[in-house]
Amino acid sequence: MGDHEFEELLAGISRSLKEIAASIDQYLERSLPVEARLEILREKFPEDLKKLVKFETADNRVIVKPRSYLGKENFSKIAEIIKKAGGEYISAGKESHFLVPKR
Repeated sequence: MGDHEFEELLAGISRSLKEIAASIDQYLERSLPVEARLEILREKFPEDLKKLVKFETADNRVIVKPRSYLGKENFSKIAEIIKKAGGEYISAGKESHFLVPKR
């Protein structure tokens, strides 16, 4: 095995370990009380995006509602954060929101 092949192998292992660690973090976060999960999710938002949404809890779920129209770029950034947290976007007209359930 050459140096280049060895470096590629190490890079692949590193990516796999990061994915496993992220999965473990998500699992552990879901087992926390909803208030703690809300705070963890809030911390994942940069300040500029935090100002565009409001955070709520209901039925052991975290709900993130846009304060106004987000625009394509901000919507994409928020959707990515929510997706990484195990959530999804719920399209419901004026009641549309992002939802992170306890799984």
